[in-house]
Amino acid sequence: MKVRTKIVALSVSGAAATAMLIIGLVVARKTFITDQILAIMNQQAESSATVAANDTYLMLKDEHENGKKKVASDLQLAKRLLEDGGAIYLDDI
Repeated sequence: MKVRTKIVALSVSGAAATAMLIIGLVVARKTFITDQILAIMNQQAESSATVAANDTYLMLKDEHENGKKKVASDLQLAKRLLEDGGAIYLDDI
């Protein structure tokens, strides 16, 4: 092999090795960063879903309590009307 060929081969191989190393590091780092971002996004999505579920539960619990109070109030009113008005008679048709 000629000296010129050896020098060209060494120069090209050094540049190629450096380029391959840089590309490998970029790909590895990109994968690591992507995994971290996905983990953070999943954590935030789970947290948001938990907050939404808890808020929905509390809202439904409040609506249930209000419904129970409304039914109790309506029943007391009906009882008072029956006591004041007397017995109920249904007409035969």
